[in-house]
Amino acid sequence: SDGEGSDASLEDRLHCPERQRQFEEWGTLEDWELAAALQGLRQRRLPNMHTVARILRDLALLYAEMPTVVHIKRPHYDMKLVIVGDLHGHFGDLMHILDEHGDPSTGPGGTMYLFNGDFVDRGEWGPEVLLLLYCMKLQFPNAVFLNRGNHEDDHQNRLADNGFSQRHCNRAFMRDGQAMYALCRASFKQLPLIHVVAGEIAVMHGGLPLDTGITLEEINSIDRKHRVPITNCNLLGYVKGQKVKAKVDIDGEGSSGQSCFIRTGTVGKLRERIRRTNIAAVRFPCGIEAEVEIAGAPELEEQVEICYDSKSAQKKQRLQRIFVALLWSDPVQQGCSGPSRRGVGSHFDAYVTREFLETNGLKFIIRSHEKRQQGFCQEHLDRDRGVLTATVFSASNYPSGAGEPGGNKASVIALALTGDKRPLALPATVPAWREPYSKKSRWIGGTLSANVKARLSVAEADKEEPESSRIRAVTKLRTMIYCARPQLLSFWNRVDESCTGYITAAEWASAMRACVVPDEDFPWEWLMKHLTHVDDFGNCQYAIFLNRYENGLLRRLAQRWHGGAISQLAPGVVTREDAETAWRQADRDGNGKLTYQELRPVLRTKAKMAQASAVDRLGSYGSLKIDPWDPAADDDRVYSILQCLDHDRSGFVDKEEFINAVMNANERKSLVEEATVLTKMLSMDMGDGGGTGSSPAHRMPSKSAFSSSLSCGRLVKRTSLLLDNELKTAGDAVISQCWIATQTALRALAAAKCSVESVFSVLDTDSDGKIDRAEFREGLMQLIHDASVLHSIDQWEPLLWRVVDEDSS
Repeated sequence: SDGEGSDASLEDRLHCPERQRQFEEWGTLEDWELAAALQGLRQRRLPNMHTVARILRDLALLYAEMPTVVHIKRPHYDMKLVIVGDLHGHFGDLMHILDEHGDPSTGPGGTMYLFNGDFVDRGEWGPEVLLLLYCMKLQFPNAVFLNRGNHEDDHQNRLADNGFSQRHCNRAFMRDGQAMYALCRASFKQLPLIHVVAGEIAVMHGGLPLDTGITLEEINSIDRKHRVPITNCNLLGYVKGQKVKAKVDIDGEGSSGQSCFIRTGTVGKLRERIRRTNIAAVRFPCGIEAEVEIAGAPELEEQVEICYDSKSAQKKQRLQRIFVALLWSDPVQQGCSGPSRRGVGSHFDAYVTREFLETNGLKFIIRSHEKRQQGFCQEHLDRDRGVLTATVFSASNYPSGAGEPGGNKASVIALALTGDKRPLALPATVPAWREPYSKKSRWIGGTLSANVKARLSVAEADKEEPESSRIRAVTKLRTMIYCARPQLLSFWNRVDESCTGYITAAEWASAMRACVVPDEDFPWEWLMKHLTHVDDFGNCQYAIFLNRYENGLLRRLAQRWHGGAISQLAPGVVTREDAETAWRQADRDGNGKLTYQELRPVLRTKAKMAQASAVDRLGSYGSLKIDPWDPAADDDRVYSILQCLDHDRSGFVDKEEFINAVMNANERKSLVEEATVLTKMLSMDMGDGGGTGSSPAHRMPSKSAFSSSLSCGRLVKRTSLLLDNELKTAGDAVISQCWIATQTALRALAAAKCSVESVFSVLDTDSDGKIDRAEFREGLMQLIHDASVLHSIDQWEPLLWRVVDEDSS
């Protein structure tokens, strides 16, 4: 293993010939692979190990060329910089931040992110959090910045209570756990220690040392590319055995316990710290020991002089002390500065902060490292200059993460970076939140049970007339495309910067590789003409393509859900002027188009606020006792709302579409029916083009009805009215759970290698050609057997059955 201050370990030496040859053998991380990894990680799905290794490699190589102090320049136009504190593997908090503030972007009105260390340890989602941050940095290198924290270090990762190197990496990467951790560790050593924003704000994870006269240039000279040198500074800022010389006469004690007198100039060595105080035991010649108070920096010591063999040795320890302090130190009240009770780092007061800021021409410091009950705290204040030091902490309910009512809230700092050189200032109020922490065992799943998998294999083998491979492949692709619609739209929105609604064949294929089948050799370019309409210029209107893939069950649920969701999007709207005000708030970049990325955080935030209000009012989410927020299902619901709003099928929502939808929602008009009519009209105008409507994989049961529409006689119309009334009276929580169950089942089936007929035969356990209520319920439990939504099946399954059994037969 490598020692502190060296890069002796082969896996950590990025530029040695052996390592570079291995890196080259791994191949290039293609753009579509990075996009696919990013899309999957947003759903807590890890990439394959080959991709993980290349992400870690590329991130380490990217930062290996960067300085220890990174300067973020002020842009030429207005932007926002979101500074994120400790995450500690809290994936839910990370997604809350991205949903609230949007994807990284360097364009006008865009959002940049600075993640201020401690990405891992404690929370078991550390690997997912780390890889998502790394993917964002690789995809948006000028919009995402990462600082090293004290937990980006092997010493902390190996502690049993922290768990990243053993429990978390072995859980995420299984047999490759330790190999992947070695690459994680190598990447940690490349991360910078401090960022300076617009020449005004210093952002570091911990804080400042007690050494005086520290400059940014001196910090930039630190050799950071190794383990944090805490063992060289863990005796009140010095190494154990540090040579010292008495500056005053000191009372001591001999080996036999007798009192002794140590004269000025006597040389000794620091032996140990006395409990958790600033007192150190010093051993002098003849076995004499004395206790002396240590200030934490050579120039501050009053009782002993810190002795070095050379100026280079003195400089080396000073830099090591600065290195440790930047990751470990904590702010304290005026007059309380000194070595930290943590054992490493320091307690620094406003005097230390002011001296550092004045030396380097800065205005204030933002740091993290400590939990604050409201997620944010102003630590050091100055009567003339205002805030000097502020703390931001972004992991709520830390460290247990159980969602307890008394847990801490999390927050971020959002700085307005203006192009007109206005001084930067902390916001007057910083929004805080408390996000439930989902452990791995509680994450909403969606895989077929082993029993169903075995029965499906038998059903496939027993089929009398096996499907052609072409029919099966197209059916499977349709189901997979249906499940990936939100991710595809998000991908194409980013590509279509001019908001034309069109993409090229290459852009279509890249998105399919990133979101549907992540395989470079899969023939998407050849398949394009069979799946979508291509115009004479080789372009595809992507919103029209996506709208051909829909599900009848979810459309019925959407009729109940959309109106309320859009009302939440613009609450209190009465007049058109109110709707225009709501539009200006939603259109964050002011380009007159709402993208999926813009709509998603607004809708999810409004919906979660409604849920939180219900929890405060009822003690739970309605009568449901589980967390109803499945990100995959949420993406589907947000996508379905954008689909209803986007009347002209451009892939974006313009101002008139938004205002009309909000006004119609308030008048209780059916947005779904209106959108359906427009979709059919546009589809006819476009022609079939090889793409078809909803596939048999998206409809449900009798054997013929399982893959075709139900009959439309008078009985159906009469019972449909009754069902509509039931949907109108059903609570949002029940609708939400029906939605999640349906989407989870579809995703599980999309991953299975079977036909619709085989699924039906497995669910039809008595082989009578029909699925009755008991078979439906049992089959549903087998299709989504590991999903937490099953905990409340008694509450939502009756409504879902009514939607499926539309004719009440």
